Amino acid sequence: MTNRIIDEKEEMPQWDVAIESLINEEYSKLGRPLGVEDFQRLGTDYKIRFDDIMATLAQLCMHDEWIFEGEDGRGKTIGREIIEELFPYGRLEERLAKKYAVIWLPR
Repeated sequence: MTNRIIDEKEEMPQWDVAIESLINEEYSKLGRPLGVEDFQRLGTDYKIRFDDIMATLAQLCMHDEWIFEGEDGRGKTIGREIIEELFPYGRLEERLAKKYAVIWLPR
């Protein structure tokens, strides 16, 4: 086991890197944008809370790592106001996630 000294200037990710790796792998494996149903399946398959997956995805969007596309097929960024609407009281509102999450993909 090696110890890694973190440079003070190096930023720590604001999201769960294990979940990020999982959804990036799923995107690569399927070769298409992911939908809410994909994230629900991953949560079930890997025993990860759907909220945790979507919270990670929201952070990735806020940090311009992933985008979501609406019905018009144009990438949209997700702003703080949408994040706050998706996570009232710190829990994901699944109905709203389906509304905003037409398809999701990495940048």
